[in-house]
Amino acid sequence: MKQKTIRLSGNRQYHLFNGLIFILIAIGLVCLKLNLFTVQCVYAKVGITCKTCGITRAFRAILNGEISRVSNLQLYVFILLGGQLIIRPLVSYLLFFTKKHKAIMKADIFITAFMLIFYIIFMIT
Repeated sequence: MKQKTIRLSGNRQYHLFNGLIFILIAIGLVCLKLNLFTVQCVYAKVGITCKTCGITRAFRAILNGEISRVSNLQLYVFILLGGQLIIRPLVSYLLFFTKKHKAIMKADIFITAFMLIFYIIFMIT
């Protein structure tokens, strides 16, 4: 009796990339929630403020349910990163179980690029 093996399809690198991004973001959020580390802003050390000043405190506030303490930009950055926890496994699932690999990858790249461009626009305005 032959034993069937499950392959990651022809998109092995894409699946590994999605898994890596998912794991890194998840570990980062868990570490923030548990106060396992603090982040020192390079700009704050030299006396320069930037639009992302306080992002670590904002992420902790969001994870503790204190959304009213964060700005719209900080909330958007959290949604951008947190959304990847949904997008990465979803894309891998779709690539694994459908035949429309190119369309799915293009949509993934487009959506992620759009989110990043929107973030950059927030940063410069």
